[in-house]
This record gives sequence, structure tokens and C-alpha cells, in this order.
Amino acid sequence: MNIYNITYKNIAILLSLSFLSSCGGGNTGPRDYDENQPPKRINGELAFSSPSLMKMGESFRIAGDYSNAIRLYQRAANENPTHAPSRLALGQIYERLGATDGAMTYYREVLDLEPDNTDAQLGLGQMMVKSNNPLEAIKYLKQVAVKSPDNYRIYNSIGLAYDLEGLHEEAQLSYGQGLSKKPDHIALLNNLALSFAIDGEYAPSIQLLNKALNIDYSQTTAQQNLIMVYALSGEEDAARAMASNFMTPEEIEI
Repeated sequence: MNIYNITYKNIAILLSLSFLSSCGGGNTGPRDYDENQPPKRINGELAFSSPSLMKMGESFRIAGDYSNAIRLYQRAANENPTHAPSRLALGQIYERLGATDGAMTYYREVLDLEPDNTDAQLGLGQMMVKSNNPLEAIKYLKQVAVKSPDNYRIYNSIGLAYDLEGLHEEAQLSYGQGLSKKPDHIALLNNLALSFAIDGEYAPSIQLLNKALNIDYSQTTAQQNLIMVYALSGEEDAARAMASNFMTPEEIEI
């Protein structure tokens, strides 16, 4: 896995360097500056259009090099005050890094520019959940759901917020709404199963987790949750049998 990640990161960096070279020379493709004038620089760096900066930033984000991705997205945002995609990308990276306040700041900047941007609306709602404001998140995300009733991800976030408030029946209804839009969505199946387990409803929880694993058995989170639910339900033999697929006997005993 480490070899794959390193290789993939190197490929992404090489692609971005190749893109930089194509912007700086040759006669094919559009230029980001007038070839008859010296290259324009901003803060000592060559100037590129916002789409170019986004493309380079995306290659670094895919490779997991978030510091360089942030730098390029930030340039795109600084050089174009009305550029929403760069701000959305920054919000998503900060969310991934667990920087809740930073993510919320950029999601709000996107919504100042594009009030109906569903990705930013959903991101802001998710950050409300993560910042331990589930009731505020529920109220906000329900308004978003009215505008985007087919977006299953919204119902997943609403369900999480309800579960945090201990309102498990409401959470289960929300996950169910999401699954009516996307029946095979792993996160919705997993979260609904956990909500049932918290309520002591082990049979439907086991059924849902088995469905998730039938869709994609590589889902380690679903595997671990199924082992946990088997154990909670008293089916210790089933829990041990499943755990033996990827745990040592010593780890199982722990």
C-alpha cells in the first residue's frame, strides 16, 4: 500500500510538472500570458489562469500532497475574488484535514458567491455536525434538502446529526430517505446499521452490514462493525469467525 501511494504521488507530481512545462513553452494550446511580453509574475511566481491553477492543485490533492494543493488553490482564490471552485476545493481539503473552522470559512465564501451551491451547503452542514452543533445542522440541512431532494448525501448528514442527539428513530428515517435515492450506498447502509445497533435492534443491523459487504467486501469499517454487532447480540462464535479473516488469534482475544 505504501509503495502504491508513493508511486501514485510521484506520477501526479510528474503530471503537474509536465503541465507547467506545457504552459511555459511550445506553440500548442492557449497561453496564460502574452508571448510577446515578459512572463507576468505575482509575488515572485509565474501567473497562471484560475483553471490552470485548479488543474495543478487537483493533481497534488489526488496525490495527497495537501500543502501544495492548498497553495495553488489559495493562489487561484486570491487572484480571482469571484472564483468559487478554488474556495470549494479549499473547504473540502480543510474538512478532510479536520480543520473545521477553516472549512466553514471557505464554504461560506462559496455560498456568498453561489448561494445555491449544493456541495458548499452540504459541506457547511457537515461541519456543523462535526463542531458538535447537531440541532443547528439538522435545521440547516433540512432547508438544503428542500432545494435538493434527490441528494442522498444530505440525508446521511441529517441522520448523523440526529444520532448525535440521541434521536435514533429520526436518524433511521433520514438514512432510509437517503437509501431510497441510493440503495447501495455503503455509508448510508453502515450508518443505518449502527443506528439500529445503538437501539438494540441487532437483526436489521446485521442484515444491513451483510448487504454492505456483499456490495464491497473490502469495506473494513463494515467488517469491523459487523463483528462488533455480532458480539453485542451475543453471537460470539460468528464474531470470532469473521474476525479470523483479518485478525490474529491474539488480536481477537484482546
